[in-house]
Amino acid sequence: MPQDPTPTLAGSRSPFLQHGASQPVNWLPWCDAAFERARRENRPILLDIGAVWCHWCHVMDRESYENPATARLINERFVPIKVDRDERPDLDARYQRAVQAVSGQSGWPLTAFLTPDGDVFYGGTYFPPEDAHGRASFPRVLTEVARIWEQQREQALDMARQIRERLSVYEQAEGQPGQPSPHVVTEAVEEFAHAFDFRHGGFGRAPKFPNPGALLLLLDRYLDTREEWTLRIVHDTLRAMARGGIHDHLGGGFHRYTTDARWLIPHFEKMAYDNGALLLAYARAAAVVDDPSIRDAATGILDYYRDVAPELVARGGFPASQDADVAPGDDGSYWTWTADEIRESLGDERTARAAILRYGVDGHASAMHDDPARHVLYHAREVGDVARELSAGEAEMREILDNARRRLKAARDRRPRPFVDETLYAGWVSLVASGHIAAARHLGRADAGGAARLALQRLWDEAFDIEDGIAHRVGDGAAGAYLEDQAFTAQAFLDLFELTQDPTWLERAQQVTDVMIARFRDDEGGFQDRPRGDATPA
Repeated sequence: MPQDPTPTLAGSRSPFLQHGASQPVNWLPWCDAAFERARRENRPILLDIGAVWCHWCHVMDRESYENPATARLINERFVPIKVDRDERPDLDARYQRAVQAVSGQSGWPLTAFLTPDGDVFYGGTYFPPEDAHGRASFPRVLTEVARIWEQQREQALDMARQIRERLSVYEQAEGQPGQPSPHVVTEAVEEFAHAFDFRHGGFGRAPKFPNPGALLLLLDRYLDTREEWTLRIVHDTLRAMARGGIHDHLGGGFHRYTTDARWLIPHFEKMAYDNGALLLAYARAAAVVDDPSIRDAATGILDYYRDVAPELVARGGFPASQDADVAPGDDGSYWTWTADEIRESLGDERTARAAILRYGVDGHASAMHDDPARHVLYHAREVGDVARELSAGEAEMREILDNARRRLKAARDRRPRPFVDETLYAGWVSLVASGHIAAARHLGRADAGGAARLALQRLWDEAFDIEDGIAHRVGDGAAGAYLEDQAFTAQAFLDLFELTQDPTWLERAQQVTDVMIARFRDDEGGFQDRPRGDATPA
C-alpha cells in the first residue's frame, strides 16, 4: 500500500507545532494537501493559530485539543490545521483581521472556521470547554458550525462572501494613493495625545499594551519642535511602565501587556518584538530625560537577555520569546510572590518588611485574581517612603532593597523557569539588535554594541541570500521570506553603520533594501508581506 503523502506536524521545528503533534487531534500543517483534502471530503477547516508563549493557547490545548471526545468531534467533521503565528506572521495577520470582522475579537489562540478555499465564515479566540460567562462551549460551537456547513451551506458561503467584501473595503481605505505629507505626522501625534492616559501613562484603557512606536514618534517630535507636552507623554509612560508590574523588577525586561490600566497585572510572556523596541525607546529617552528609572529599565532589558540566553547571545542572536507559565494550569507562579515566600527568601524580618512595602505585597492592587495571596511585584512606594516607615536613612534603605532584590532573584532562579524559545526569527533578532545599538550609543554600553554586531553578522552569514533576501528563520531558507524581516534587518544594519561608521554595514543595508524593492514591491508602489508570486496555499 502506498504511503500517505499528507504532511503532519511531526518533525516541525516549531515548539508550538511539536506539542500539537502529540495531541489526539489529527492536525495538519498549512499546506496544499490540507486544502485538497477539505475539498475532496467536502469538510470545513478548523484553523488554530497560536504560539508557544501564549497562555490561553496552552489553556485551550489542555481543555479542548487534548480532550479525546473533543478531538474525535474535530477529526470526524473538520480538516484541522495548526499554525504557529511566529512562523507565519502573514497568515496570522490575514486571519486575525477576518475573524475580527466577523466576531469583533482578535488575539490568540485564533480559532477560525474556513471554507475549503480558505475563506473565514466564523471564528473567535478562546472557547471554553463548557458553557460559561455567556460563552458557548467549544464542543457546542464545533457541533453547530459543522451542522451549518452540512445543512445550511449557502448561509456559510454567504457569510464568507460578506467577510471578503468587508475586508476588501478595509484594504481599499488603507491603500489610497497620495503623496506623503508632514500633516500625516501631525495628525498621528494629535491622535496619540487624545488617547493618552494622564493618570497612568500609555494610551487608552485596559487592557494596556506598550506602544514603543508611538513613544519613539513623540520623542522625535519633541526633538524636532521642543514641545514639552510630547516629552511629558513619553516620560510619564516610560516611568509608569518601569514602576509597574509589566516590568520584571527582578530579572529585567517587560511582559507583553497588562489586564488593567495601571500597568500592574500582566500577561507574563516576554516577547522580543516588545523588548527590542522598548529598549530602543528607553535608551533614547535616557539621553533626553534625567531619570535613573528610565536608564535602569533599559539596563534591565540588556541584563534579561544575558540572563536567560547567555550562550545564544555569545554566539550571536536573541531569543524569540519566553513563556508565561511553567506547566498546564499554571498562571504566573514563577513571576509572583506571597509575603511568606518573601520572608522565607530574605530571612530577617526588617529586610523582608522593606521588600514587602517597596513591592506592594501588603496591598490588594497587585494581587492575582485567582490567588489573592500571590502578588505581582511593582514599585508601590518610593525608597524614601520605605526608609521613613522603617526609621532608616535613604542610602541605607537603598542598599537594603538592592540586596533584597538580588536575593529574591536568586530565590526565583531556583524555581522551574518558563520555557525560552531560542528560535532566531530574523526580524525580531534585528529589533533587539537595534535596541542594543541604542544602548551602546546612549548608555555607553559597549558590550551591547558587540552583542548586536554578533547577531547581525550571523543574520548576514546564515539568513541572507542575494536573490531571496533575508530568510524568516535564521539558517532555514525554506522558512520563506517576509517583508518585516527585510525592513527590520535593513534598519538594524543602518543603525550599526551609524554606531561603527563601518561602510560594510551600509552596503549590506543597501543590498537588503534592493532585494526588498525587487521582490516585495507591487506594481502600484506599495509593498506586500510576501514576495510577488510567492502565494501561500489556498
